[in-house]
Amino acid sequence: MRETFRYSIFACLLTLALFLAPFNFISNAQLSGEPDVESMASALDNNQNRVLDDSEILSAIQLWILGEALPDGETISDASILSLVQLWITGAAISNPPPMGDDVGEMDGFYCPSVGHISGWGSEGTGDGQFNAPNGVAADHMNNKISVYVADSYNHRIQKFTSTGTFVTKWGSEGTGDGQFKLPLGVAVDNYGNVYIADSNNNRIQKFDSTGTYLTQWGSKGTGDGQFDSPAGVAMDKEDNVYIADIGNHRIQKFDSKGTFITKWGSEGTDDGQFDSPARVAVDYQSNVYVADIGNHRIQKFDSKGTFLDYGQLHSSDSGGDVQFNRPFGLAVDGQTVDRPGVVYVADSDNRIQEFDSSGTSISEFHFGGITNDF
Repeated sequence: MRETFRYSIFACLLTLALFLAPFNFISNAQLSGEPDVESMASALDNNQNRVLDDSEILSAIQLWILGEALPDGETISDASILSLVQLWITGAAISNPPPMGDDVGEMDGFYCPSVGHISGWGSEGTGDGQFNAPNGVAADHMNNKISVYVADSYNHRIQKFTSTGTFVTKWGSEGTGDGQFKLPLGVAVDNYGNVYIADSNNNRIQKFDSTGTYLTQWGSKGTGDGQFDSPAGVAMDKEDNVYIADIGNHRIQKFDSKGTFITKWGSEGTDDGQFDSPARVAVDYQSNVYVADIGNHRIQKFDSKGTFLDYGQLHSSDSGGDVQFNRPFGLAVDGQTVDRPGVVYVADSDNRIQEFDSSGTSISEFHFGGITNDF
């Protein structure tokens, strides 16, 4: 029961972990003042190698979920709680003094490894666990285990790993046959562990089970319903409907899990609901759809039927708005619950991640080096 609960908590935070894992992010959250958390900090400060117990992590999680301010006015950030949960799950000890030089987050006198790099794997190549331009990433949570699927684009295959990066399996090769790919870009997983791939240069969506067994496909080159021009992004809603960023046709298409066409919206342009090369799509708990409209340098938000929704202060880079983007090519929604519909993370070509609430209000911004994109 304890392990199930642990993995349930971790699954809710995994998207954020994967999204931030490649970067050197430093948390400065302060946990002082609140009695339970203060007690945890004091105990850890006096016992360098003690691990977190369940009551301590639950206290911290409760404060994080409620967003309650501590007496010093601070709240527990996503980065801080993710780092603590990671330590709790693995049973790793928080150490003091810091074991990783400057790459740590400081919390009221004790230290934990920075959430900026929980783990990493891969190198350039064609072997198991190697990549050539990895693009889409998705995770499932089946049988109390978390699996990570990566669209290894230029190797024309999908690779599957455990949450710690252990290679599990792979499938695909360059070609047009069932289970083959030409530049797979987007990947998403449904509630049953089935994997959906945007097979971009074959202008189709392919569906597999969690072992890589081919199930079905749909799509062809064209502009009609269910046809594509270089599909790039894939996302699922809670009812297992599939949303496709049909980048070359400047639109979003929606299907059921069997590939039956449901609806579409969008055309080329700059008005609300129009797109210039929509590359990524994400869906929150309420089935609102967020689209990375990269050519227009903006994020657009819609309901599940394609009705445009006002998204706060997000503006194109030349509009003079408070929040600007330079070709936003990465998009994710985290923390999907009834009471917390999601935090939206956007990566753009200015080597940064910007974080927003579901209404589009800016929360924070992180700058990093070495980010590139092919769009």
